[in-house]
Amino acid sequence: LLRANPAIEIDAVDTSHAMLQTLVRRAGPHSARVCTHCADVRLWQPSRPPYDLVVTHFLLDFLTEPEVCALAERVSRAVCPSALWIVSEFAIPENSFGRFVARPTVAGLYLGFRWLTGLAVDRLPDHPSALASAGFHLRRSRTRLAGLLVSELWKLDQPEF
Repeated sequence: LLRANPAIEIDAVDTSHAMLQTLVRRAGPHSARVCTHCADVRLWQPSRPPYDLVVTHFLLDFLTEPEVCALAERVSRAVCPSALWIVSEFAIPENSFGRFVARPTVAGLYLGFRWLTGLAVDRLPDHPSALASAGFHLRRSRTRLAGLLVSELWKLDQPEF
């Protein structure tokens, strides 16, 4: 993204200083356009809105539904009127694969994270409802691994002032 768009500036939020250092290192000669924030996204306040693009890969599934709703509302106020939000998350499809493979897999992942990190969340939040309530509309969705993984493109449809 940094190579493809020489004007882009990125704010990256993570609770892991090591992950942020890795990001800056991988940005290489473009690292000056990456501003890192070692913070909990549930508490972080955007520093230089309006943003054109928000990307959350496997983040929302670590939050409760009220936390996802609060984040979606905060993001909707920090983006431009036609902003995009790319979401990648785990999902449990409504089919036999979902019942017999995806549901136990996701439950096992939550159990592992609870054991390793103390994560209190134990189920996938309904992020589509939270994003829709905040004014975002699903434009495109793609699944992988028979629906266990989902990637979505959401767009905020607000009138410009």
